[in-house]
Amino acid sequence: MTTFQEARAFLLQHRTDYGTAVKGFRWPDPVPFNWALDWFDAGLAGNAESRDRPALWIVDAAQDRQTKLSFAALSRRSNQVANFLRAQGLKRGDHL
Repeated sequence: MTTFQEARAFLLQHRTDYGTAVKGFRWPDPVPFNWALDWFDAGLAGNAESRDRPALWIVDAAQDRQTKLSFAALSRRSNQVANFLRAQGLKRGDHL
């Protein structure tokens, strides 16, 4: 079984060795996976080395303005949206 994290780590480890990367790469198994919870919240937003790094950088050239949001900030905002949707009666797995 290969997870998204394992596949990414393998490619990063062999990023300068194309032959090994092609030969050894395995696509992640299609198991239930939620990018927000399983990758961003669990890893990037909770990790001291990455939580304050910019995750989203919006550049508005017309207004000469930039907005940077960290992984931790995006995690908080994602949680707010999830709580709002839950309050509207939606449950995990519902399609909208």
